[in-house]
Amino acid sequence: LFKKEDLEKWKPTYWGVFPLTSQNANGQKHKPSFYFFDSFEIDTLSFGKPLIESVPATDYKYHLMYKNVIGHNVLSCARWKFSIDDGKLILFSIKDKTLFEKEAEGYTKIPNGLKNHRIILNFPFQNSAKFVLDLGFQGEILINKATFKRLSKQFPYTKIVTRDGFFYCFDEMTIQWDRFSIPNCKIYYSPESNLNLIGSQFMKRFNFILAYSIVEKDQPFFPHQDLYIKPVKNFDQIKSRPVISDFGFSFRNIDGTPMVHLIESGGLAENVGLKINDRIICIDNGAFDLKKDKDDLIACFADKNQVTVRVEREGQVLDIKIMK
Repeated sequence: LFKKEDLEKWKPTYWGVFPLTSQNANGQKHKPSFYFFDSFEIDTLSFGKPLIESVPATDYKYHLMYKNVIGHNVLSCARWKFSIDDGKLILFSIKDKTLFEKEAEGYTKIPNGLKNHRIILNFPFQNSAKFVLDLGFQGEILINKATFKRLSKQFPYTKIVTRDGFFYCFDEMTIQWDRFSIPNCKIYYSPESNLNLIGSQFMKRFNFILAYSIVEKDQPFFPHQDLYIKPVKNFDQIKSRPVISDFGFSFRNIDGTPMVHLIESGGLAENVGLKINDRIICIDNGAFDLKKDKDDLIACFADKNQVTVRVEREGQVLDIKIMK
């Protein structure tokens, strides 16, 4: 997937319109347009001529894409070693078994861990569930309705209200993956997404290898898709990235306007009257730069005992003081 404006910079060759109609989140139907380049290479490895979908700003996928996206069909043509400790992505040919064995030394193999629902995570009190690894998911761990029902009976959770709905969050949970005990995990459940996913924020705890294999003669339809993992050097010190500030709210710049985007249900901000979609004029008389993002807000608020948020709501300007 390429954002339309990015793709146009490189002047690709037009392939045609996909023959099946898709429908976006707003019910708008369209047939995506595809393009290709004469060659598609990553460093010295060639991937032939994969089709690239042009994603216009009117397509709902456009707003979900952090950057342009390499799909599974391209991934499965090679092996990818994400060496988090070294800050490197090492890409090597799927046919070079000797090199792979050297690169995978010291890693734990998760057989067929790249196939759907082949990763098993174990939660406390003998709760377990099967997960899909989705590096395009920017979160940590997302659970489905059935898993949420089991965990919610045994663990406390927080409800976070958003501009579009709500989700639930289990905080500081320890889970077991194969022989590794993983502390300080955040687990989310969104009623809009009935999926068990492991995302990129969780995988930053591991060096890992996406070990796709070529089709073997004796198994023509079932090539191995193994995952190899090895904890990073500071594994025990890693904590989940907070989703909301200690004061129970977060914001997002929407079309250049800072708006209250998340509110903790029953939290400090909600209890003193802050609301979703309040337009933020300033925080602490301008002490916080609203051009920064929510991660900066969370870090800035960590050591504060109170903040004052000036907002505009239905033409009224309100100063809302929030205290821990």
